[in-house]
Amino acid sequence: MTDGTETDDSGTLHPRAARVVADLGSDGATVLPGHSATAAVVVLVSVYWASVLGTAVDDRVLVVQSIVGVVLLTIVPGIFVYGLFDRTDGFGEFVLYAVGLGLVFVSVLIVGLEWTVGRFVQPLSQPVFPVALTLAILGLAAVSTYGHRSICLPPLSITRGDVSTVVLFGALPGLAVAAAHAWAVYRQNLLMYVLAVAIGVAVLSYRVIPSRRYPIAIGSIALSTLLHRNLATPSLVGADVQLHYYLATHYQEIGHWTVDFAGENASVPLVTVAPTVFSTVMGVDLTFVFTVVYSCLVALLPVAVYYLVRDPFGTAPAYFGSLFFLFYHGTFYFTPGKEHVSELFVALLLLALVSDRSGPRATTFALLFGFGMIISHYATSFLFIIGLAGCAVLIRLSPSIDRRRTERTITLPFVGVLFALAIGWYWTISPPLIAMLAALPESILEQVSHLVALEFEYLSGGSGAGMVRQQQTELERLMTYLYAGVIALAGIGLLSRTRAELWRGASSAAASSLVCLAIPLYFFLGVSAVAIHDLDADRVFQITMLVLGPFVVLGYGTLYSALRGVRRSVEWGPIVALLLVIFSINVGAVPQLVGQPTDFTFDDEVSDFAYTDEEIEALEWLEQRESLEPAAETGGDSVDVYTDRRTNQLFRAVVPPDYGETKTHLFADTPDHTPPFEDGYVVIRERAVNDDPTIGELTEREQSAIADLESTELVYDNGEMQIYEHRTDANAGSEP
Repeated sequence: MTDGTETDDSGTLHPRAARVVADLGSDGATVLPGHSATAAVVVLVSVYWASVLGTAVDDRVLVVQSIVGVVLLTIVPGIFVYGLFDRTDGFGEFVLYAVGLGLVFVSVLIVGLEWTVGRFVQPLSQPVFPVALTLAILGLAAVSTYGHRSICLPPLSITRGDVSTVVLFGALPGLAVAAAHAWAVYRQNLLMYVLAVAIGVAVLSYRVIPSRRYPIAIGSIALSTLLHRNLATPSLVGADVQLHYYLATHYQEIGHWTVDFAGENASVPLVTVAPTVFSTVMGVDLTFVFTVVYSCLVALLPVAVYYLVRDPFGTAPAYFGSLFFLFYHGTFYFTPGKEHVSELFVALLLLALVSDRSGPRATTFALLFGFGMIISHYATSFLFIIGLAGCAVLIRLSPSIDRRRTERTITLPFVGVLFALAIGWYWTISPPLIAMLAALPESILEQVSHLVALEFEYLSGGSGAGMVRQQQTELERLMTYLYAGVIALAGIGLLSRTRAELWRGASSAAASSLVCLAIPLYFFLGVSAVAIHDLDADRVFQITMLVLGPFVVLGYGTLYSALRGVRRSVEWGPIVALLLVIFSINVGAVPQLVGQPTDFTFDDEVSDFAYTDEEIEALEWLEQRESLEPAAETGGDSVDVYTDRRTNQLFRAVVPPDYGETKTHLFADTPDHTPPFEDGYVVIRERAVNDDPTIGELTEREQSAIADLESTELVYDNGEMQIYEHRTDANAGSEP
């Protein structure tokens, strides 16, 4: 690994041939005739249904059902759809495409079943959906057989060194599972430190393994980083994903995808409905689907980033750029949700667009991933659609880009079709979402006008400037400086590549396309520093790093070459050090060592977005006490609840305010952190009580003040959660 212009291990091969053999090396592809593929599918389907019947006799057979079930939901339909496009990609790209196409296929099947037979059966239930999935896959196999189509399986040649690499990196996710288990059961964080060191060593492995094995290293690091946090708690970790879990549970109970009930979240079935069918087909609970299955799927995202960047810019920007994206806390801190899944499709969409493929079928191929992006997250979709539009305009305006080389990649007609597809989907599924998106320009302009008028008090707390003002600890300020450096390096890298690609002569269609896309994304990142709309600056940073991450590495390479006068060889030590510092802080190891704990996986007293069984049971008790029902099933008044902002997110998994009979109020929004004199409940999370404002949201004095109110009565206390009932008539006649 030298600099961004270095070629890969494939020597002097033509770029198209290089991509085919660069993964693990091979002498040729395997052509699987349609009838052979059909026979294999029949065997696989038979094994699945035998395991379903066997699970009723012996629970251990569930392992077979789960493994075969997830293959039938992803790889199998994806391979058949992939075969319709007569493509020849490398093995790694083939796997990525197959998984993405499989997810799109399953989503289309869900929508089709609900809109056709939904009035007669429960399409999401067992055995309806598994039967429909079986018939749909057999239908794809029949098309392959009777259409005389063959499936071209990419070459895969495995050496002894490859096996050793797989074994070594395969142990890393195992260590993550062991560390999570030790923490969840015994509250021992030693293995968490060991895991953090092991991931750091894995990052340094680029020095000793050939670059064709980098995807294995990246995938292993990504999966370990995601699993160690998601398996350390019995619940999901995060904010929006709690609501996804609630909706998936609701759909599973009623067996239908009810669009009217979900509101704007009905437009993202890949993260609200698809988990239900994964649970049904695999025979596992929803928590396992979100924390394990989706972690495995999203672990492919940094790998896709690597493949996207490798050919245009080289292995160094691809490897380190994918890790800059992964190690940002927003990528792995929460259970994978709508942004992560949507970003996987963004990466696949871009990979399909900038790869060396042509013709209208290639455009259709890319549009399938565009649809996957659209049905996963509306904000990510519009951010990248606008970015792609800007990219297409820059390609047309650049004087040095040979448009004959880029005419089959990112074009305005393609972006127009993608935009129409997005508007059509959102208008059909969730019309209010269109109105919310239409309000974006006015909201941004209003915030910018306040900035121009130097009215800083009106800056949103979710903007970059607003977040910086809220920082309280030295580590938080250190991270601000580090991220400022990352953004500056990305800017330098983008500037240098812009000059090289848009003015001096494009090196490739892929390189010029990525540069033209990065320019509007960098602009969006800058705008988020002062103005946002339904997407906080930290989330904008996380989303845009998918493309901007490699430019951080290119920027470092540019600086290094300018300062040292070296063009062909770059010492990557400083960029690796920056990566590992960011990771060690974001993962929680360094904050724990310096006495400023930030992460539940190292200190169970930290109040973050990971929740215990006892905390969940408290809210379930409140749900049963008040007989709370989904809003669609009742017209009664809501129940007021006062709590801290992190416990408020847990309500979204049990009795979400927008979907049930609850209305939550945050302590931070009430005078002296005490509730107004209205009927309701006060829910206090014990971990949220701490006199240190950097740790807790409620001081012990404020907790005592709430308990001493004559109008409050302690009705529930399990040691981790306290619930007080507040009644106005209990304080009748007293002075406020």
